[in-house]
Amino acid sequence: MSETTCPACDIEMEQIEKTTFTGREMREYQCPRCKRTQIVDCGEALWKILSDANQPPDASAGREESGPPERQANSLPEPTPRNLSLPATLLSSVVPGAGQAVLGQKLRAAFFIAGTVAFYLMCWPLRLPVHYKALWVLSWIIFGLCLLSGCAALLSDRTREQHPSKWWLLVCLLLASMATVGYTTVAFWVSGFKAFDIPTRSMEYTVFVGDYVMADARYYRSRAPAQGDVVIFRIEGTFAIMRVIAAGGSTIQGRNGLVYVNGSQLNEPYAHHLHAMQSFESWRNDFGPVTIPQGKLFVMGDNRDVSLDSRSPDIGMVDVKDVVAKALYVIAYRPGESPDKAPAIPEVTNRSGREIR
Repeated sequence: MSETTCPACDIEMEQIEKTTFTGREMREYQCPRCKRTQIVDCGEALWKILSDANQPPDASAGREESGPPERQANSLPEPTPRNLSLPATLLSSVVPGAGQAVLGQKLRAAFFIAGTVAFYLMCWPLRLPVHYKALWVLSWIIFGLCLLSGCAALLSDRTREQHPSKWWLLVCLLLASMATVGYTTVAFWVSGFKAFDIPTRSMEYTVFVGDYVMADARYYRSRAPAQGDVVIFRIEGTFAIMRVIAAGGSTIQGRNGLVYVNGSQLNEPYAHHLHAMQSFESWRNDFGPVTIPQGKLFVMGDNRDVSLDSRSPDIGMVDVKDVVAKALYVIAYRPGESPDKAPAIPEVTNRSGREIR
């Protein structure tokens, strides 16, 4: 007797439905005489009686109790894996491991969830984004987890005859990209890392207009700003970036464009001056001497002939409490936002990853 032969009527049954369950093809057959139904597992060549399992091999009894086909169709398990796989794919592409949990794939779900937890641990408390390379490695890790989790959920419904559409793979890619932006933004913000745009030319040639700078907002929680630090601080409702030249208790003076702190001339390889024959306001080259009060900072831009900083009577010194972060490195450079800058300057291009010091 074959797998599709009715055991009661000894005739060949007809196929009425085909579906998949946990990645294996299942076919439902029905006897045209007694309406007896059975499911054949094509993966292991096993068949199970869906109804009339305990009935004697009597065709009339089968006709009395088998019922109409519509009632037996309702006895099939619902929802089917195909109904679950697509929502699980969308969910896994955004929350790695969540789709696998819906599908009952506990080991896979644990793997993806553990990977997401490890990502957050590397952001905090390890705080690896303090390094530029770690920033991108972490971004690729969470992107890979989202994409792999989504694709794994999608392929869980694959059979020999049916393959997932390539459009669903594209959907996984788009969702994983958007989820990566969200995960990295939240993780870096919780870890104390913030990105800032450079709006002015006061710090050229250290940073340029259009630079996207990563800064550590927790750096000064355990230490005070020191001479030479490039800091981001609040001023008049906005953020500015400049270099600390002198801290509280020091005496600073400017003579002929040179800066002296406590009587000693500073070595400033980062300072940039325009043509010496051009004339500027007198306070840019000659100021002080002045003693910095405790809790105050004397800041200056590296582009000395353009920067509006603590040398100006309109700006003055910066309160230490107004310092919000220490600049770390350039994430990316967007030259389209600074059309006034000469593109021939070699320092302007290929600046991503450059450490700010």
